[in-house]
Amino acid sequence: MYYPEVSMQKIEEHNQNFMKLQKEKYRSYFHNMFRMIDSNIQLDQEQIEAIIVDEDYEMIIAGAGSGKTTTMAAKVKYLVEIQKVPPNQIMLISYTNEAVNELKARIQEGFKIPVEIATFHKLCLNILKQKQKKYQIIDDNSWIIKKYFLKKRKYYHRYLFYHHLKTYLLYFFKNYTLEKDIKLCVDFINRFQTNGYENFQEFLNKYNKKRKILSFLLLAQDMMYFYQDYLKKNGMIDFDGMINQCYTILDKTPLPYRYLIIDEYQDISYIRFRLIRKIANLYHTKIIVVGDDFQSIYSFSGSDLSLFVDFEKKMGYTKSLKITSTYRNSQELIDIIGSFVMKNTFQIPKKLSSFKHISQPIILVEYQNNQIQKLKEILEKIILTYRSNKNILLLGRYRHDIFFLDSSFKIKQNKIQYLKYPQVDITFLTVHASKGLGFDNVVILNNQDALYGFPSKVKDSPYLKILSLYSEKYPFAEERRLFYVALTRTKNQVYLLYPKKNPSIFIIEIQKYLSK
Repeated sequence: MYYPEVSMQKIEEHNQNFMKLQKEKYRSYFHNMFRMIDSNIQLDQEQIEAIIVDEDYEMIIAGAGSGKTTTMAAKVKYLVEIQKVPPNQIMLISYTNEAVNELKARIQEGFKIPVEIATFHKLCLNILKQKQKKYQIIDDNSWIIKKYFLKKRKYYHRYLFYHHLKTYLLYFFKNYTLEKDIKLCVDFINRFQTNGYENFQEFLNKYNKKRKILSFLLLAQDMMYFYQDYLKKNGMIDFDGMINQCYTILDKTPLPYRYLIIDEYQDISYIRFRLIRKIANLYHTKIIVVGDDFQSIYSFSGSDLSLFVDFEKKMGYTKSLKITSTYRNSQELIDIIGSFVMKNTFQIPKKLSSFKHISQPIILVEYQNNQIQKLKEILEKIILTYRSNKNILLLGRYRHDIFFLDSSFKIKQNKIQYLKYPQVDITFLTVHASKGLGFDNVVILNNQDALYGFPSKVKDSPYLKILSLYSEKYPFAEERRLFYVALTRTKNQVYLLYPKKNPSIFIIEIQKYLSK
């Protein structure tokens, strides 16, 4: 008789024995893996286990500053040198060119291993080229939507025979502001595509009694027809269209990959998920995903956290491992912010550890009408404590958070020059732009309880909400993770600058942790 639970137990026992033998057999190999490119890098036991595991599906949950790029590079090296996997059978995917270049520097240049490393879009472009499909790729479609609006506004009286559009067109073209509504419609089209929708009928049926939403959907449907027709007539394709087209023709396209390693998997969207699932099913490709649900901060561009948290439910048996030793933050910092971010119990619980210790990792600085003066005091304290050869990051929730600076500062793109200490390396970034980076010390601005504060209280348009595949119930769930990302950028201390009159709810919460 077959007992599945007994079989799984035996499989786990076998895997544990295999892991133990491999770790012992290749102890010296792992110890010296990075000796030729960076002798300071030493793999820890969690990283080594993540490297050795060889299941069909593997999830590596890598905490902030825990060395996930190092782990991915080491896994590739191990697969090629020990498991004898040909480099052309391994593909690494990340989301941005910056992340791709970082992986290339470590693997292709450092280890001299010629595996393919690309973004999702580059992968899909290569597949489309195999089918001799050539397109002009556009990364900004707002100008096409603007064409639609200008055409309709100028000639809207000619379109009144579209009876279903009559009411909304009359209202829209008398009251709209072009820039604002173009952005809304661009976001709608992008989310419609990135969530894998193909037609409007299900939405029209669902909202047929909600006049305002129905009117917008009818306009959006008309706009989508215009948009898709314009792309087709001009031989163009957008990024989401490229992924969807690639998914459609995938079963007719041979792929050599035995291993697909996906970086920053917490940012996965539905159309990217279904693409990698189809690759796994068609070609028996092993899927290794790497990421941290605590740092999932891109739902506005289509990422779906449930695809990370429920990976095993959606893919099948998965070996999940956690990398919990952080090499960036102090233990005192991660103890506080770990408790802060784990209040949302939908996320995967994990506790990071660090060899670094700083007695006062978070410093709260209150101001009334002297925000600039308080910032100057913070900067001078950092400079006197850590000397001028250390870098400083100023973080804002929004780009405009830096515009309160006075003539004591010069702003040139992301670089800030404090004229009293012109040699000090000061950078300003939004929190989203800072993800993946580390700085010696960090100052977080704009911690106020306001619409454009931190957490931001700006709400999604109701027209965009209807496209959501998954919605988190926990209040300010993504803003909480964004605050966690901001706090984990520092290698030393993080300063939180906040107004006395209306401090953000996050400041009030952090104060409670600090008073314990």
